[in-house]
Amino acid sequence: MTGDKTKTDAHLHNHPYVVAITLMGSPIFFQETHYYTKEARAKIKPLLATYKKHRAEMYQGYVFPMGDEPDNSQWTGFQNHHLEKNTGYLLIFRELNNHEVSKEVALKHVRAAEIRLTDLMTNEKRVVRMNGSNVVFDIDEPADYRFFRYEVLD
Repeated sequence: MTGDKTKTDAHLHNHPYVVAITLMGSPIFFQETHYYTKEARAKIKPLLATYKKHRAEMYQGYVFPMGDEPDNSQWTGFQNHHLEKNTGYLLIFRELNNHEVSKEVALKHVRAAEIRLTDLMTNEKRVVRMNGSNVVFDIDEPADYRFFRYEVLD
């Protein structure tokens, strides 16, 4: 122990952001939500309900890291890709100390002209033009995330 007292900024992240980070890492999501306040549970509930609707399909995919290595100033996340169906899921995070509203991020095993993205939290659908295997994402505020389902269109 060096005596260095490293402070954490975990309290600056909202509850859904923190829960979203875990969703691609464990096929059996377990969290004792009864330890959360009533307000925190209300904020997490829509994310977990969405996850539960899609987890069976997510179990069939392969998970890859995407974006940059997390250091609290990057665009980072996870891609869950179903090789046979050419579909998948994305959890994309704009970290707390990141100043870029948009970021081009590479997807693995996807090289197409266009993909259809569905924001699973808002159900907004849009067709996105790819640059090879890269897609541009927008997140207005730092310490926020997006949870997408994608389909390759060509």
